[in-house]
Amino acid sequence: MRREKWLVLCIASLLIQLVACERGKTEENAPAPVSARTGTDGNKDQVIQEGDQLYFTPAVLDTANFLGFKIATAKEYECSNSYLQIDWPQPGEGLSAEIKGVVAGNQCDAGKATAKGFIATSYGNEENYKKNIEIRFQNKTYKGSFKKTGKHFEFTWPYESGVVFTTKTL
Repeated sequence: MRREKWLVLCIASLLIQLVACERGKTEENAPAPVSARTGTDGNKDQVIQEGDQLYFTPAVLDTANFLGFKIATAKEYECSNSYLQIDWPQPGEGLSAEIKGVVAGNQCDAGKATAKGFIATSYGNEENYKKNIEIRFQNKTYKGSFKKTGKHFEFTWPYESGVVFTTKTL
């Protein structure tokens, strides 16, 4: 039952993100807000800042059947409600994701903050496996892997900058 609830939550989150992206596309011809910091209406797409990096924090969800990743930028962006625009197809032999940009959606809340995102994968009730990880960020591809043994995960991630894992064991 928990698994089904988590799947519904993941699907709902994905749909919300897709709706926000699609809504932004329809409002491309709308006049720009007077100021991105005033909280005025208008989509606030931002490019990832040069030299920014991502912090991936893995988390086990629902008795190790789901693996989630909280993602945050190191640098701050114009809207305090900025989130990462992430393209991540269904997992196959691992996790593949592309971080495309930073978006605040239809409302830019005043202030600056790091941009955040979340992705989750499910491999069912498999107890032991090894999967690849591929993250595309700022025109560079970062590759590693993770291994699940029972309910424990171990990440092999050789990077200390660009895309950084905050922990390598769960």
